[in-house]
Amino acid sequence: MRGEYHAAAVVQRHNSTIKLWTPDGRLVKTINDPKPGLSGIAFSPDSQIFVCVGQDNLLRFWQRDGQMLKTVLAPAKINQAVFSPNGQIIATSNEDNTVRLWNKDGVLST
Repeated sequence: MRGEYHAAAVVQRHNSTIKLWTPDGRLVKTINDPKPGLSGIAFSPDSQIFVCVGQDNLLRFWQRDGQMLKTVLAPAKINQAVFSPNGQIIATSNEDNTVRLWNKDGVLST
């Protein structure tokens, strides 16, 4: 099923809540992430995977059903992330004034 999703994060002192909606506003999933400090959420073009980034230097890869796939440690705090149109690359903007490119498996490009 291809369907688009939208996401929002509610960041609290001790944790973060990620909510996923369909474009027509139907809430489909609430995910409790034990880590506070999310600063960005990006969906792959097919809406099957999303990445959460934040002040803890982690990229967290999730399936849209709420299953965490992996976490990847970045060299600096991450402000935002975006997938390339083909879904193969993730670009992150970072607190150290850099942009880093990652492949869809979370490997940093050199």
